[in-house]
Amino acid sequence: MKRALVLLLTVVLSQSAFAAERDEKQALLAELLEVLDVKALTQASFDSLFDGMAEIERQSMGSLSSEADLSEEDRLAMEEGLAAQKKQMEEFRNRLYTRIDYVAYGEQVYAPLFDRHFSADELRGLIAFLKTKPGQKLTATLPELGFGAFVRGSQLMQEAAQGAADELAAEEKRKHPWRTAMADMRTIASALEARATDENSYPDVNFEGLSALLSPVYIRTLPETDPWGTRFLYVGNAEHYRIVSAGADRRFEWSARQLEAVDQSTQIRLTDDADADIIFQDGIFTQAPRASGAQ
Repeated sequence: MKRALVLLLTVVLSQSAFAAERDEKQALLAELLEVLDVKALTQASFDSLFDGMAEIERQSMGSLSSEADLSEEDRLAMEEGLAAQKKQMEEFRNRLYTRIDYVAYGEQVYAPLFDRHFSADELRGLIAFLKTKPGQKLTATLPELGFGAFVRGSQLMQEAAQGAADELAAEEKRKHPWRTAMADMRTIASALEARATDENSYPDVNFEGLSALLSPVYIRTLPETDPWGTRFLYVGNAEHYRIVSAGADRRFEWSARQLEAVDQSTQIRLTDDADADIIFQDGIFTQAPRASGAQ
């Protein structure tokens, strides 16, 4: 009986201590939110977000303008559109700020994050620091250090990121040339099918003529050569088309130039010849080396 009472007392005291500790931490969190100035921090965070989005949009439109070689009239129209969009975004931002419950935002957004990552002692130290001039300066610059830094950093990283992407693409071509060739052939076929939807027929041209018909209306840049450096072959008439890669030996088979009757039930012809042509006709692959992994 005595042991049970001792155990019960221990549990009660532990719960009381935990409750007291919890109450103390909640008080520290409330003080922290006051020091941070949740309203100012939240609005500054959204300002950084909106300004970053606007900067990304501006850069994107500027890039599009330079690539498309717009006339002066079109360029002015684009700038007017961006100005109108900016004004609309500012109006949206102002109305948004009047509808935010900053007390609830602090309690439901910031407080749980600080509660999860900081102990009571760490919260006391953080509050003490944020009350200093360097701490107040840090609070004011936190939004810019977050999303603002990401936007500016992404600009600096763009060249490095493009280099990494190009390197990975080159490695993919070296490791899986058939896969790359077949993906490019599907891309060409998709642009061709899109044009056929408008024209109700496939063109009877060579590949150079096809490229002129498809780019840039149906595709910005048409893949022209396979991973082995050979230009793709195109054969077509009003009702059928065929796209061919010469494969690893860079030589087209005579039969690859001939259109033949195919439908969706046609089975792909897999060959053990790793140098064999890859043939795509009327929406399906009809021939490929077995090494390509095609099924």
